[in-house]
Amino acid sequence: MKENAQLGEILVSTGVLTEEQRERATKMAAQTRCLFGEAVLRLGFASEEAVAVALSKQLHVPYASRENKILRVERTQGLDKVIPEAFARDNLVLPLFIEANMLAVAMAEPDNVLLQDNLRVMTRHEIQAFVATKTQVIKAIDDFYQGGGSSVIERTMEARAAGAAAWPGRDAARSRVARQRLARQPRRLLVNLARAAGLGARS
Repeated sequence: MKENAQLGEILVSTGVLTEEQRERATKMAAQTRCLFGEAVLRLGFASEEAVAVALSKQLHVPYASRENKILRVERTQGLDKVIPEAFARDNLVLPLFIEANMLAVAMAEPDNVLLQDNLRVMTRHEIQAFVATKTQVIKAIDDFYQGGGSSVIERTMEARAAGAAAWPGRDAARSRVARQRLARQPRRLLVNLARAAGLGARS
């Protein structure tokens, strides 16, 4: 109940909910044994985006969406093998990128501690959760896994590196790492901005 009240307070303080709507959502969550945010959505009091942003502030985790360009998969890191499609769909999670030993994952339920523990064991990476709406996570999963996971350019380079002596594997690897570093710079900036916004919400 404490977590529900906190999320409700954020939604009220930001003008998304009225006090009456918060009370109705709290009552529905208790009666149907669903999460407070889910009750808000069922009652039609707020959009998925509004609830996800409030959840981001409550949990102090970054918010990922197509609009802020964080809900994008780094297709050169073989993330379709790190988190299999079936697991992603069953748990509504999407791998975003790997940085050192940290795996960034967009989740519809970033407060699911058991799921994060399972991800940590399965991937052998520390998990940085990002909150995203269910609708956008599902769409992003469709785009990523149905698109073949790794990029066409990456698969072509790997095939050439394996089959052509004129394409040394060392040079291909160096080129790939260089492209990854360049591509990741905007992502780092966006993630840092998202984290700063989440931390700023505490004060």
